[in-house]
Amino acid sequence: MPHVDIRSFEQILRDYFPDSAIVSYAERRRQFHECYTEAVRRWQMDAVPKALKRFRREHPQFPWDEETLWGEYWDTIKGQLNWATEDLLDEQGYIENAATEFSPKEREAIWAAIAT
Repeated sequence: MPHVDIRSFEQILRDYFPDSAIVSYAERRRQFHECYTEAVRRWQMDAVPKALKRFRREHPQFPWDEETLWGEYWDTIKGQLNWATEDLLDEQGYIENAATEFSPKEREAIWAAIAT
């Protein structure tokens, strides 16, 4: 069998874009964890705007755990293109055109949670 060189997506990006700063998956995951932990702390302190509290009360069925939000952020928002425009997913593209198991109303809640 011929030798196959298996490279990570990050290695490929570094080869094609040597002058760009590439943030590793591990670093992005660490940053996301820190942000999620800080958000949980603020929720517990009751230091969030009323609009966000109301938004969360309106979506009680949504799983607000870190892994679900990270999966949507990394696999969907960062991993898909808007099929209508072929651009990276922005808020409208994510809510209206993302290929995911969540409904548009749930995706709206997810986007708000990640943006927060």
